[in-house]
Amino acid sequence: MYYCFCYKPNELESTEVGVLKRLNEDINYAVMQGSYLYFDSETEKFYNSQNREVDIKDKTIQVICGVLKVEEIMQQVQKQGGILPISIEERSSIKNWNQYYEPKRKCIALKGKDIKDKNILADFYYQSKQDEIFIKTKKKDFNGCISIDEILDEKSSFRKALEYHLNDDFIMSEKVYIDEDALGPKEYRVFVRNRKVLNISRIKEFTYHKIDSSISDFADKLVNQLPATFPKNYVVDLFSYNEGIVDVVEFNAFETTARYLYNSIFSVSVDILHNDMINAVPVERRNENLGIDVQEYMNSTHSMREDSFSKDLNDIARYGSRIEGDFFIDTSNHENVDLLGLVMDIDGIELSDLNLEYIKKK
Repeated sequence: MYYCFCYKPNELESTEVGVLKRLNEDINYAVMQGSYLYFDSETEKFYNSQNREVDIKDKTIQVICGVLKVEEIMQQVQKQGGILPISIEERSSIKNWNQYYEPKRKCIALKGKDIKDKNILADFYYQSKQDEIFIKTKKKDFNGCISIDEILDEKSSFRKALEYHLNDDFIMSEKVYIDEDALGPKEYRVFVRNRKVLNISRIKEFTYHKIDSSISDFADKLVNQLPATFPKNYVVDLFSYNEGIVDVVEFNAFETTARYLYNSIFSVSVDILHNDMINAVPVERRNENLGIDVQEYMNSTHSMREDSFSKDLNDIARYGSRIEGDFFIDTSNHENVDLLGLVMDIDGIELSDLNLEYIKKK
């Protein structure tokens, strides 16, 4: 199998962002194994680490890149006779995972226009008995807990932003309380290939940790209970809430999902529970000093893309109206300042309680 990236070797070498450091490690490992490919959008050709063109006909190509380029590269793989482990159509099935798996907590999928439906809200409210509802977009550009009053208030920033996204796909679920321990929230990322769990990591990039058997048991059962029509390659995020209930947060596509410390796109973990916390780290991750450090953070600038729900909500709440252009958020000083009381998923990277040193227009 070849692994096709949209970054060249060493292009990410100097980055301090954990998820990009993981991607750089993946690139280096693929180069070392002779399985690295780079796709050039200008020439529409595939190249190896020596910048030599590669004929991909009849070769299996696992695309690994960002959401903005993944379909372009996958289409080129198909056009040039390569073999994809997962089709473009199957990616859509993963996006609509709620049609294949029903979470334990109350959870429904709906359009933006349906969120304004008082009957839907009333039904949801009476079943969950909560004044706040957790709402996220399937495009992964917003997630947060919103009060029933704010949803019903036509003058609220949320409702005004919603008017620009009436046909967008949302997921609405009851608010639950994530279990925590000394390392923080009990959230996990599970990589699955050919309907087999490859590896499990907590949402930690530098911290050694073990995995409770209840998490791996749930992951194994989940893989086996999904219908045969569901894709065989995917990533699923799990969490533990309300003192021990394990459930699915969401499913994501293998191609565009970030890796954490114990996640690998290359191999099956022989120590899925990390009983040996050091040696359970994938080979490609062992080239830097790691340790038990719960003070993990991001040090970079992230963007809120134009037309994203997060940006529209941010614009309206701060300035009273929607503003054209992308915005950039500098998160470099790591102090805890809440952004509009919301948690946002911006360009696939979750930002929560991060200080905004500045916001500027592109």
